[in-house]
Amino acid sequence: MNYYIADCHFGDAEVIAFSHRPFRSVEEMDEAMIARWNRTVKVSDDVYIVGDLMYRTDDPEKYLRRLNGRLHLILGNHDRLLESMPEARAHFCEMTQYATIQDHGHRIVLFHYPMMEWEGYYYGTWHIYGHIHNHPSLTQERVKALPKALNCGADVVGFRPCTFDELVAINKRDGARSKCPQGAVR
Repeated sequence: MNYYIADCHFGDAEVIAFSHRPFRSVEEMDEAMIARWNRTVKVSDDVYIVGDLMYRTDDPEKYLRRLNGRLHLILGNHDRLLESMPEARAHFCEMTQYATIQDHGHRIVLFHYPMMEWEGYYYGTWHIYGHIHNHPSLTQERVKALPKALNCGADVVGFRPCTFDELVAINKRDGARSKCPQGAVR
């Protein structure tokens, strides 16, 4: 099974206020997201992390060794440190800026930043992105108007990786700006 998530920001205390996350501390956030991840993802599943997995950590393995699945990292603006650490790289099947994959007959372009057009845009290809979290913005409004663009940011998808079909439903229902209800994270 393929799963998608972006903008986890493990270890980032500032993202709690920045994205209005329902956690009292970075430790609470990290533990809740790891638990939700591992309840969702089996060891044999592929997880496409569409950028910003963690934030300035000296010990990325304290997170990476605990996450289920075969990890594929589409690099985001906060992933440069991971890219330069051989011990972290060893946890990933791949690290790349941009990827095109197939998921149950759907062609998908993965890129951390939302794009207005992407490779195969006029031929039914989907785009899964992150970066803009759940913040109301002009970018958010523009990209949510595109019928085949899906925000997989943790703040949008309930702080756990989601399948393609779940992403389609979440983005259609919530316009890619939903927030996980406080009680749903624990």
